[in-house]
Amino acid sequence: MDIQEAYDRLGVDPEATPAALKTAYHKKLREFPPQKYPEEFKVIRQAYDLLKNPVKSLNFPNFWDPDAYKTLPDPALVQRVRLQVERGQEATLADLIKLSF
Repeated sequence: MDIQEAYDRLGVDPEATPAALKTAYHKKLREFPPQKYPEEFKVIRQAYDLLKNPVKSLNFPNFWDPDAYKTLPDPALVQRVRLQVERGQEATLADLIKLSF
């Protein structure tokens, strides 16, 4: 799931605050309770986890594996960092490191 899909899944704007993300997440949980909709719940939870802490949700390559750095950066990560910078937000060191490899 890319970051834009996560925003769409929760029905929030990319500029949503953490409080708005949490509210949207709880609204979706009421709409799709895990007991009745386990698959939809997993997708909603995945979207919320990605948006709540995008850096933690990314899988970093093995530092010592030279093949891990032969690929291009993840387009979703590039787009997310670009949006952060355009909004005047700081890009995290982890994001910049991920983009440079």
